[in-house]
Amino acid sequence: MPIVKQDRLSKDGFQVGVKLEPNPSPVSGEEKSKLIVTELMILANEAMGIYAENNNITVPYRTQKVSDEYCVAL
Repeated sequence: MPIVKQDRLSKDGFQVGVKLEPNPSPVSGEEKSKLIVTELMILANEAMGIYAENNNITVPYRTQKVSDEYCVAL
C-alpha cells in the first residue's frame, strides 16, 4: 500500500497525517485474468524445469533452436 502524503506539516517541519491507501488497479478485469494465466504458466514452467533437473531429463529451452535434421527426423 503506498503512503499518501498530506500537505500538513508540524511546526518542526515533520509531516503529520500520513494515511495508507490501496494501490489502484492498473489493469482491467480481462487483463487481470491474462496476467494471472501468464503467472501460472511461468510457475508451471519453473516446476517442470525443477522436476526435469531432479530426474535428469533433458528439456529444450523456450528459445532453443532445433536443427533442420531433427525436424526432418520427426
